[in-house]
Parts: sequence; structure tokens; C-alpha cells
Amino acid sequence: MEELVGKILVVDETHGTNPYKFQLLTILVVDDNRRGWPVDKTKGNLNINCVITDDDSALINSMNESFDSELIKSMNMGFSKKLRHLLCNWHENLNLKVPRDLVQSMLQKLKVLINCKDQNLFSQLCEGFIQKYPVDSKTSTYTDYFKKHYMNRPEKWAMCNRNFPHGEGIESFHHRLKKVHLKSKVNRRIDDLINVLLNFEWEDHCACEREACHGVSALPQHILERHERGIKISDTAVAEVLDQTWEVNASSSSSSSSSSSSSSSSSSNLQYVVVQNAEECYADLCFAKCTNGSCPGLCSHMYSCSSPDTHPLHKVHAIMLPIFLTWLSPRISTAVHVHP
Repeated sequence: MEELVGKILVVDETHGTNPYKFQLLTILVVDDNRRGWPVDKTKGNLNINCVITDDDSALINSMNESFDSELIKSMNMGFSKKLRHLLCNWHENLNLKVPRDLVQSMLQKLKVLINCKDQNLFSQLCEGFIQKYPVDSKTSTYTDYFKKHYMNRPEKWAMCNRNFPHGEGIESFHHRLKKVHLKSKVNRRIDDLINVLLNFEWEDHCACEREACHGVSALPQHILERHERGIKISDTAVAEVLDQTWEVNASSSSSSSSSSSSSSSSSSNLQYVVVQNAEECYADLCFAKCTNGSCPGLCSHMYSCSSPDTHPLHKVHAIMLPIFLTWLSPRISTAVHVHP
């Protein structure tokens, strides 16, 4: 954890954890699998060169004013001279500006656009996105909003200009705290909250140590079930939308395997974007490799997925399987001729 503290810190506060209206400030560090882990202290004199925030004008303006003040310099907070500001790309603001029947299609195109890592291709995708949705009563609200607030500053949100997407891990942490550990009940005592946080930290510490040693995560049953369904995703459900970027329609396999019509309809819009980050694992000693024989060497260091699950590998299986079979086919033919 001490090594991770010097790389990425995710800081946020939340309310509703005690009756005194005290805000709970949380600090998370991010590991190589892009998972967030809570810490109780950080290193001093950090040389901060980049800050990622939500697209909140009040927060951004106050941040700019504070960073330019002499007070910050006198307090020796460690900010570097050129502090870069990025926007969290998790918030697309579609639901309030786009009709419900167009939200999913526009969201998938925005995810592809955001995850594009080539500058020239990104410019073409931006032009194509604007041309795809002409000015009409249904989409004009969002296209005007997109052109006004985002097209003029792609350096703040496009992945071709950055290497870290968002900080929704801390939102997940707060959700687990309130819904799972506090059981959606009003907490009446500060000491109870402290005990809950200590137990929470111990669980995450054990999970982190277990994954480092065994590469196995204790996942909830519903995530394990989705992992099994992800392996069964057909080739027709996978489309390569960009170089090293795929769109996976998980509804086809989940709908066919589901026995009830209600579960089929609920999964009709399960679409995810998978991006290849590296051709091979860059970790010196990786304990997170997949044990499935159809995907040799596959690990979460190589791919990232828009799925909210803890590990993105189950969507990647649908992509890696045909690639591996293509590699294996000529070798099987050669082996058959050599050993009749």
C-alpha cells in the first residue's frame, strides 16, 4: 500500500453516516488492477501534478483560485507548478437530456469515443458522433451541450490524453459502507461508525492480501454467475469497433440462458466496451492470470472493461477465445499430420 500511495489518491467525502451531520472523508489508493483500497494515512510532501474532479464549475473555480493563492505556497502543500486538471469521464449526463430510447445507443458511442487512444481517430469519431445525431428535437439538447462543454476541451476527458479514467471506486466504497455494512439504517453513534470502518478496512486488507497471494477474489454469487455467462457469450455478440476496442453485447447469451422472460427483458441492454491496454502483462510477478485453458496468459492488467463488476475478465473471455482458436488451428493441423 505504501508504494501505491505515491501514485494515485482518490479522495471524496460522504454524508449520512452519523446523526451529527459530520462528513466522512475517505482516501483510496489504486492498484495495478485499478481497484481502490482504503488507507488511513498518506505520505507527506506529495508532488501532485494532476487532479481529477467531476465537472462541477463551483468546485473547479474554487480549486483554481486556491491553487493560485499565496496561502497554498506558504502552507507547503506540495502542489507542482503546473497542476493539470482532468474531468471524471464517468458522468455523461445523458439521462436528463436524451429520450430514454436513445440513451443506450448514444452511451455506447460515447464510451467508444472516450476510450479511443489515437488522436487522429478520436477527431474522426467526434465528427462522426455529431453527424450521427443531426439537430432535431430529440438529440439537439445533448449535442448542443456536448459541443459547448466538451468538444472545446478534449484534453480534459479523452483517454488519448490521459491514462486513468475515473474515480468511481470511491463511490462504490461509500455504497458498500451504507448499504452493506450499515444496512441502509441510520447510524446513531460515532463509535459504532468507527468500529464499522475498522471492520470494513480489515475485510479489504484480507481481500487484498488474498488476491496478491492466490489471484482469487471472494466475489458475490451474482458476479460469479455473470462470469460463467460471460464465457458463453457467442462470437456474434462481439464487435470490434476500433483498433484494440470491442463492444460486447452480453444480452444475447444471458437472455438465451435465462429461463424467465423477466430476466431476459431486464438484460436486453447489457452492452460493455472492452479496451486492450497492453499486448502482454507488464507485471513482474502476476497472480491475477486466468486459469481457463482457452485464454492462456490472460489477466486484468491487459484489458479494461466498462462493466461494474470487480474483475473485467469475464467479458474479455468472449474476445480472447476466437483469437486463441485462430492461433491454435494451424498448430492442431500440423500436429495431426505429424502424428497421424
